[in-house]
Amino acid sequence: MEGQSSVNGVSELKSWRQPPSAEITIYELLKTDHQEILDFCEKIRDHDDPRSAEVADLFSDLKKLLTAHTKAEEMVFYNALHDLSIEFQDDDLRFDVVESFEEHHLMEQLLRELSFLDSGSLPWMGKVKVLHETLERHITREEQDLFHEAQQGAESLGGRSLAEEFLEEKEAWMADWH
Repeated sequence: MEGQSSVNGVSELKSWRQPPSAEITIYELLKTDHQEILDFCEKIRDHDDPRSAEVADLFSDLKKLLTAHTKAEEMVFYNALHDLSIEFQDDDLRFDVVESFEEHHLMEQLLRELSFLDSGSLPWMGKVKVLHETLERHITREEQDLFHEAQQGAESLGGRSLAEEFLEEKEAWMADWH
């Protein structure tokens, strides 16, 4: 997987450490994360031995990446969109931002529940499937609707400063992961 290496069978996330180029936007960073998150889910879902240590490692990496991503996205992107919705008195955008926060909350709940189940068990695999489907819906809606609304409202949301803020916030969450 791009942005990931394996040392002694344990994966190491790398994408969060890469500094943004002068041209990269918040949208490109979020899309890259979204794909990496979906890739982890698919590897877990499609693995031949869901009870293996490799699946447990993949889930640990997914949990770390998804948590860091959602927290950074909320702090930087969603808060900027919320401010934009107030500035332009756009209730539809404000609703979409609130809905996105709620979808993140649902994903956090699924991650917590998965953490307490035996990996590879039927209930665990069922929740992995629900998480994957929830992520797919959320990401599709976000990239098609929320990104479009944001780009319509203010070009500055695609700027380097939000990309840098997102990476800094994500890096802090990744570094504090336990």
